[in-house]
Amino acid sequence: MPWQMIIYVSLAAAGISLAGYGGWKAWRLLQKYLARPKNYFMRYLQDAHKEALRAAGVQFEDGNAPDATAGIIVKYDHLPQALAALNATQTASLMLNGKELHEAVLAFAHPNAHEHNPEQITVWTSSRDKTIAPRVQRTIHAVLAGRLDKRVKVTLDSNGRVDREYDHNFHILFGTVPRTSTREQLPLRVFDIEIAPQHSYVYSVTGSPVIDPATGYIVGELTKGSLYIYADFWQLGEEQRYALLTRVLQRVLIERDPAQFLQEVYAEEGEGIPPAAGRQTIADEGFEEAGERAVVRATIHKFLSPYLRQEIHVKNCQGQTQRPLNDGMFHVFFNSAAAGRAGEDAPKKLLGCDLIRQDKAFGPTGLGIPLFEASGFIYAELVGSNLYIHQYLLTHASKAEAKLLARLFVKAGKQVEKQAARAGGPRFTEEDLKEEAALIAASVKAGKNDKPVSEQELSKALRDAVIADAEVFRLEHSGAEELGREFDELCRVYKVRSVEVKQKSIVIMTDMLYCVDPRSGKRHEIGEFKITIPMDSNSEVTWLNQTRTIQMESRTMHAPHVSSRGKACFGNTQDLFPMLIKKREYASAVQLAIAFVESVNTSDAWGKGISLFPEAVGEV
Repeated sequence: MPWQMIIYVSLAAAGISLAGYGGWKAWRLLQKYLARPKNYFMRYLQDAHKEALRAAGVQFEDGNAPDATAGIIVKYDHLPQALAALNATQTASLMLNGKELHEAVLAFAHPNAHEHNPEQITVWTSSRDKTIAPRVQRTIHAVLAGRLDKRVKVTLDSNGRVDREYDHNFHILFGTVPRTSTREQLPLRVFDIEIAPQHSYVYSVTGSPVIDPATGYIVGELTKGSLYIYADFWQLGEEQRYALLTRVLQRVLIERDPAQFLQEVYAEEGEGIPPAAGRQTIADEGFEEAGERAVVRATIHKFLSPYLRQEIHVKNCQGQTQRPLNDGMFHVFFNSAAAGRAGEDAPKKLLGCDLIRQDKAFGPTGLGIPLFEASGFIYAELVGSNLYIHQYLLTHASKAEAKLLARLFVKAGKQVEKQAARAGGPRFTEEDLKEEAALIAASVKAGKNDKPVSEQELSKALRDAVIADAEVFRLEHSGAEELGREFDELCRVYKVRSVEVKQKSIVIMTDMLYCVDPRSGKRHEIGEFKITIPMDSNSEVTWLNQTRTIQMESRTMHAPHVSSRGKACFGNTQDLFPMLIKKREYASAVQLAIAFVESVNTSDAWGKGISLFPEAVGEV
C-alpha cells in the first residue's frame, strides 16, 4: 500500500473517532440540558444577599422548600448571574421536586480566596474512584480558601488515621473517629439534607463536637489539627455527599471562630441574664492562645460581670495553688484552689456538658462556698471575692466549652449576688441546705428517711458544715446531722486544711507538721499529711506523708513512728483511737493524730529516725 494511502486511511479513522467522541459528548450535554431543573432554591440567605441580587438586577422571588424552609427561588437561566452577584460557588445540586425545583448548595467565597491554590489541598485514597478527588478538592477550596492558613490533607478511606496531629496541616478524615468504635444510625436528615440510611460513629469526647444546629446531631469532632467526620460520605449519592461536605465545613468555620460561635452561646444561654456593665476592666493572665483568651474574657463579661461591681482579674494558675486575695478586685482562678493538690476524678459531664478534659481536679478546701453537681462533685469554690475553678476546662476553645463556662459563671454570679444580699449575716442558711438536700434526693431517686447514709451524703454534710456560719446543720438522713455537729469541732483543729469522706473514712489533709528532736533541740520539717480515720473502730488510722518519705535501715518512713504503709508504731496511745472512733469523737481523733506526728520518742528504734528529716528553716 503506498504511503499516501496509509495517510488517507489513518486520517479517515481519526475523523471517525473524533466524530464518535464528539457525538458522545453532544449526547451527554443534551442529556444534561434535558435534565435541567426549571428553578433553583437557595436557603440560608440573609437580607444583605438579597440586596446584592437586587443591585445586580437578578430576578428572584421569596419561596419555600418542600420542608417549609424559607429562602429564594431563581430560574435556571438566572443562576449564573445570581452566583456572580453573591460571589458564591454552587457545590452541589439537590433534587427537591423533580425537574420543577432543585436546591443550589452554595459556598461563599472569601475576598482572598483567589490567592490560594487548590493544589494545596491534597486528596488521598487507596480504592475510591479517582474522579472523586478533583471535585472534593474544588468543594473544599470553595469553602475554606482564604479562611484557613494551613495546607489541607484529605483522607477518603474510612478508618483513616493521622500520624501526627500537629504537623502544620489540617486533616479531614471520613468515616473515622479519634477513639471509640461505637456506631449508631445516622439521622435521615442532617444539615437540611436527606440522607440514605447508614451507620456512623458517635462522639468520642476527644475534640470539639461539630453539631447540626437544627437537629443537635453530632456529625464529627474537631481537634486543633484535624476534622473527623463520622459518616462515610462516599456511600451517599453524588450530590448529597458534596452538599453535606459543604455544610459540615461551613459549620467547622463557625466552630473555629469565637466571634461567630459566641453569638450562638449568648443566644442559647443568655435568657434572664442582666446586661453586662458598659465599662468594666477584665485583666487576664496565663492564657497563651488567643482563642482561649477570647472565650474566657467573653464569657466572663457576658455571664459573670453582670453580677459583680468590681473589676475582674482572671488567671490560668496551671495547676498551682493560689492564696485568696482581698484587693478590691474579683479574681477568677482556673485550675487552682486555695490549698491542696489536684487529685479528684472528674465526671464525664459537668453542668450538662460533655467534659472534654479529664484532668484531675482540685478538691474543696472548706474555706468558702462550694459550687457542685447533684452527684456531689465540687467543680468550683467561692472564697470571698475569689472564684476557684478546680480544672482548666479549656482544650479546644470551642463553642461546647464556652457553653460550659457560661453555665458555670451564671452559677457563680448568682451565688455572689446571694452573698451580697446577706452582707453581715450568715453565708449559708437553712433554705440553702434544703435546696442541697433536694439535690441529693434527686441524685439518689428521692429516698426514704430510713435508708443508709451514703458516702456522698456524708461528704456533703462535712463540706457544707464548714460554711454554715453557726447555723444549725440539718439533713433528713440519719447520721449526717451528727457529722455536721462534729465538723464544727474538726474545723477548729489546728493545722487541718480540708476534710472529706471517702470509702467510709474521714480523710484529713493537714498543713505542714513539725517535730522537735529532744536530743538536739532542733525542729524538723516532717511534711503535709493525708490522715485517714475509719468510721469503723475495727479498722486502723493511717498517716501518709504528702511531702516526703525517708529511708532508715532499709525501711521507708512517713514519720518517726509511721511505716511505709502508713501504719503507726503506737506507744501508750494505742487504745485511744478505737475508743474515740467508736464514740464518733472525730475531732479528738484528729487532734490525737496530728499530735502523734508532732511528738517523738527517741528511745524507740523508729523514733531515732527524726534526725533524717530536714531541719526546718525560718519561721514555722
